Amino acid sequence: QNMEQGEHWAGLLSAETIDMVETAIAAILDRLRPNAVALVDAFQIPDRLLGALGRSDGNVYEDLYEQARASELNQRKGPFAGFEESLKPHLDADFLSLRGKACEELRADSKL
Repeated sequence: QNMEQGEHWAGLLSAETIDMVETAIAAILDRLRPNAVALVDAFQIPDRLLGALGRSDGNVYEDLYEQARASELNQRKGPFAGFEESLKPHLDADFLSLRGKACEELRADSKL
């Protein structure tokens, strides 16, 4: 939402007061941020409720990867229904068969 500064306060606070409050909130968040994980851990919220936001063991991305691997959507063998008709005609099979080798050659040629 593109609200003008203070519009959500319905004119109850002056612009100066709103600036002071926003500055104070930013300062508090700056102080809390380094301790955010410890604060959440203190409430003993189970990982299943935290979801992708965090894990008590710190393995957020590993868990997300394992969940994706186990997902029913990723159990299908072969392409999705309609692939041959709708997507395959638009793919450059020769380029895809290089599996990144073309990028390596370009980098070598340009000395990146």
